[in-house]
Amino acid sequence: MKRWSFPLLLLLLAALAAACLRLESVTRDQGMSREAHLNPWLAAGRLLERQDLRVRMEPDYGGLPRHARVIVLATPLEYLDTRERDALFEWVRAGGHLVSELQEVAPAGKAAPEEVLARRLDVRLREQEATRDTRRPRGRDNGPRPTQLDQEGQVLARFNASYYLTPGKHAPSWVASDANGPHAMRFAVGAGRITVLSDLDWMHNRRLGDADHAALLWRVVDAPTRAEVWLIHGVERPSLLRIVWDKAAWLLLSLGLFVLAWLWGASRRFGPLQPPAAAARRRLGEHLEASGRYLLRHGGLATLFNASRERLLGQAQRRHPQWRSLPPAALAEQLALRARLEPAPVRRLLEGDAPDHLLQFAADIRLINRLRKAL
Repeated sequence: MKRWSFPLLLLLLAALAAACLRLESVTRDQGMSREAHLNPWLAAGRLLERQDLRVRMEPDYGGLPRHARVIVLATPLEYLDTRERDALFEWVRAGGHLVSELQEVAPAGKAAPEEVLARRLDVRLREQEATRDTRRPRGRDNGPRPTQLDQEGQVLARFNASYYLTPGKHAPSWVASDANGPHAMRFAVGAGRITVLSDLDWMHNRRLGDADHAALLWRVVDAPTRAEVWLIHGVERPSLLRIVWDKAAWLLLSLGLFVLAWLWGASRRFGPLQPPAAAARRRLGEHLEASGRYLLRHGGLATLFNASRERLLGQAQRRHPQWRSLPPAALAEQLALRARLEPAPVRRLLEGDAPDHLLQFAADIRLINRLRKAL
């Protein structure tokens, strides 16, 4: 009897555990995959593939894709060179469909916008007066709002409420707008079309499933069945080495082998080494110092001062594009605030004439260098 006591105890414990315990399946969100982290438009591409479209997704714009019918481009056209932009617009005129967003807010009263799409289509990106700021916040959560599509009813979309589009002399063929104004406009260009958006944040992986963003994406792309759609989600241009490697990898490998063979052949030396010829050249610093002394002796203070001031203004416009439309007094206040200085000497530096003696020139150059370092 004692021989069966231990197995009987185990059986009783197993029956008790089965009666008290219950297995449950729990689903936990593991977050986005690595591919989704690298590609913010991965969900948009998978959605378009389910609609019987051929989707290609690239992080960089390396050139005009062959056989593309629709290109959704996050890279600003200002990053493309003139030849690439001309090829892209020629592709649109031949029947292609380009979808892009405007990046820069057009100040009121400015004659010509700086963005390529804004100039070509005469469309502006405006900012709501209540939310005006010197920097554009990306990805602000405004909540979905009813958005009216031309002749297609309404959808719920989450456009950035701080920005809207305004057309110019060219009337759009299709508009999507909510209570804050138009956020999408489509223009006919030759046999093709260009769709301009106020922002593309609603296309990202985490937001595509909100509201009616999937339906809005289908209407924005507006591609026929089996069309080839390219989603280029990278904002920055690829490096030159990346482009050359993608386009001519075998050529680079061949050149590398050739260089190795040439180095091996050139390393075989016959005879004694020739003594190096004595260098009779001056250093670059000596040339620069001589040029500066020449300008100082021949009344060149104004030339040196104006060149330094133009360099300061150019650096300020590159670092802070929103300062381009500021008057000199407001720009002086911004620079003085950055450098922790009084606005008066900075304003005199920006608006005054060139100094007429060397001590004032040296003081002004020191002030310019301090402002440049503060940027």
